[in-house]
This record gives sequence, C-alpha cells and structure tokens, in this order.
Amino acid sequence: MIVLRINHNDILEQLSLALEHSDYTYIQTKSLVELFHNINSIPEMYIIEAEIDDDSYLKAIELLRKSKVNFEIPIVIIMAKYDPTLVEEIMKLDVDDILYFPASKALMLKRIKNLLAFYHSKEAYLSLANISLKEIQDVQTVMIESLATLAEYRDPETGEHIKRTQNYVKALAQHLMKKGLYKKELTERNIELIYLSVPLHDIGKVGIPDDVLLKPGKLTPEEFELMKTHTVLGHDALLRTGSKIKDNAFLKYADDVAYTHQEKFDGSGYPRGLKGKEIPLIGRLMAVADVYDALISKRVYKEAYSHEKAVNIIKASKGSHFDPVLVDAFLEIENTFKNIAHTYQDTKSHQHYPDLLVKYAREGIIKDILLVDDSRIIRTILKNQLQRIGFLIDEAEDGKQGLKKIKEKHYDLILSDVEMPIMNGFEFTQKAVKYLGPEALIIIMTATAYDASEELLDSIGAKGLLFKPVDLTRLEDKLSKFLASKDGEL
Repeated sequence: MIVLRINHNDILEQLSLALEHSDYTYIQTKSLVELFHNINSIPEMYIIEAEIDDDSYLKAIELLRKSKVNFEIPIVIIMAKYDPTLVEEIMKLDVDDILYFPASKALMLKRIKNLLAFYHSKEAYLSLANISLKEIQDVQTVMIESLATLAEYRDPETGEHIKRTQNYVKALAQHLMKKGLYKKELTERNIELIYLSVPLHDIGKVGIPDDVLLKPGKLTPEEFELMKTHTVLGHDALLRTGSKIKDNAFLKYADDVAYTHQEKFDGSGYPRGLKGKEIPLIGRLMAVADVYDALISKRVYKEAYSHEKAVNIIKASKGSHFDPVLVDAFLEIENTFKNIAHTYQDTKSHQHYPDLLVKYAREGIIKDILLVDDSRIIRTILKNQLQRIGFLIDEAEDGKQGLKKIKEKHYDLILSDVEMPIMNGFEFTQKAVKYLGPEALIIIMTATAYDASEELLDSIGAKGLLFKPVDLTRLEDKLSKFLASKDGEL
C-alpha cells in the first residue's frame, strides 16, 4: 500500500493513472493529520507533495523519520516546481527520492517500483541479519550477567547494585551526549557497550578471600589493601580474555571499568593513582555511579544515607574524587538517579513506597494499569516500580497501540506520555475519553510540556499531569484526589 499526500490535482491525476494498472494500492490523504492517524496498516511507501508556500510537510517527514514504525519506510517527494533551497531542506530529512512534475507515467511507476524492490530486499536481508545478531546479543548478555552474578553471590550486600550502577552510568552518559560533550567517545553504540560492560566492574571480587570479602564489619588496613586488589584481579582476568579476541570494544570497556573505577580525579585513588583524564571516561562515570550507590545503600558498618545527603557528598567531592564535568551533569539529572535507585532497590518490602499506592493495589481499588510511552527504557523503569507495589501492568508504544489496548481490556488507570510519534498523548487522551467516557482515569506524563495548563488537561479529559521522571508520591497525590472527588472518601 502507498500513501499519497497530494494537494495538486494534476499531480494526483497523473500518479493515479500511473498506479491504476499496477499491483499497488494507494490511499490519498487530504491533510497531514490524516497522514498519521487514519491509516489502518503500515504502508510500503509515502509519496508527499512539497509545497513552496507551506512547509508543514517538512515537520511531517521529520516525525515519520523519528517514528519507530515508519523510520525505514521509503519517502518520495513530488515537486511541481524545482526550488534548490527547498531541495536542500528536504534532503536534510533523509528522503529516498524526489520526482519533478510533469513526468511520464512510465517514469514515475518505474522509479516507484525500483525503490520498493530495493526496500523489500533490504528488509528481507535485515530480518535475517537481525535474527542472527539478536541471538548473539542474547547469548552475550546472559554470559555477562552470569559472570557479574559470580561477584554478586560472593558479596551478599550488593543486592541490585549491578542493575542500579548499570543504569546510572547509562543515564549519565546519555545526558552528556545530549549536551554535546565527549562526542567521539559517547556515541549511541559506545554507550550501549558501556552499559553492557558495567556489570563486570567488580568481577575481580571472585578472587578476594571470604574472610575479607564477607567480614561483617570494618576492614583492618591490611584487609583493605587486600580488598583493593579486586581491581587488578579483574583487569588480569579480562586482559587474558581480551588477548584471545583482538580489538573487541566491549572487552576494552569491561577491562577499563574493572581496572579504573576506584581511581580518583585528583590522583589519590587506586590501583595506579591515575589523575584527571588519564582515567578512562568509563572509569570516571563508574566512580560517580558506584559512590552514589554505596552512599544510599545500607551496609553492615553504616545505615543508608538519604538521596539528598548522597548528592551533597558527591557535590563536595567535585574535582577531588570526581570529574567536575561529570558532577555537573549528575546534579542536572539527580532525580533520574533517585528514580533508578527506587526502581531497583534491594528491599522486597513495601516500606519505601507511598502507603496509599500499596493500599490501592492490595485492595484492588486500582489494579490494572496501562503505560503508553514510546520510550522502552521509561516504560521498563516505571513498570518495575509499579509491579513491585502489586499493580498489573500492560504497555503500549504509542497512542494508536494504546487505543487498541483499551478496546480489548479495561484499565483502572492509564499513564500516557505526551511526546510520541503517530499520535501524541493529548490526541490519545481525547480519543480514549471519547471511547471510555469522562470518568476514565488518564494521567499525562511529560518531560517537556511544562506549559500544559489545567484548562488544557480538563478540555481533553485528563485527570492530572506528572513530570518525568515520575515521582510515585506525586502519582499517589493525583490518584487520592481523583478517588476522593469520585467517591467522597478514600
């Protein structure tokens, strides 16, 4: 199926004639809204007319390229008049071809056929390649987790330490990348390799004797010196492994994080006393993550510090223990660290969760929740938090999938992101309320829509707004107010 967004009647007629006796079916959409919302299946191609006096279609192309569903589907532009400035703007958006009108029917059809043939052959190849790649990645991930768990089993205090630090490091690296820092080092691929390698930072602990590693109290100076050798033991093990696989980026990151995560920016760390940028970036990232997690975690020799106290300690160590640039970035996303810590906390009890949320889940006042968000990471973090309380969670990648879900099942609560391709959260909420009725409990989540007023929320039928990262106490507040207004009592 080909989707046409053409306003010029002569172009539409010519295209229709070209496609009439072909094997292709097509849909003509009259507006950009229809381009996204009134298509029932994923098309094989988009053909969009470029209009010199209206550039709104450029935003449509940009959104298509950002969409997880549409980003690889061929986009062909038709221009009624050549305009070099416009062509330059269009090509920045990664379109696949430009046709100039007038053109013969045979030429248009041939160009369309060639592009679709290439698209389908590429799709088939990637499908086979992705199966093989996914299998390799799955095996690699399981092996990494198994190796990392060896260290965790030896040190029962660590609990979910591996998952927490892994996510801290990734969040910090992604934030630095968005700020345009460390451009050569922090690519999306490298960040994923860093994320995968972090669980091996303490692999050297498998070589520390039990009477030191498992000692229920403060270590003597001699025992601490022995404990410090876990960085060297980890380095030696990974170095031997790396010598059998030349130029493996993952193993290089794993070696760096195991060997250097206890180094300090001022050179007072161990095992080598590296200073400043002599310490690999992954080691500097891990230092922040590891110390933050140690501070907020309970140990046999100390109670857990509050998030605020941990933040102040890291802030005070800027330039001494930690890279100043990384401390500044950490302070900008400290709530993300707090959110990750809460998601992967060690305790299995409900004592750290808001009491009313626990009550709602236990008593079935709110049980089934639908999360609608195009970010898998955000869905996973929030899903883990809510499942630990006792809620049952379903997920949808976008508004369109969310609408399908609510037509198949009843949900007590729907949490929807605003910034989504295909159908944003405001549009989804309007359509969901139209289907479910005005009593539908839908709360909007956003990282950017700070200007969303109560009047706007009321007009679309939303019952509240939460800023990301979602604070569960604020969610509790929204739910308690809604239930109080609905029933007159909690």
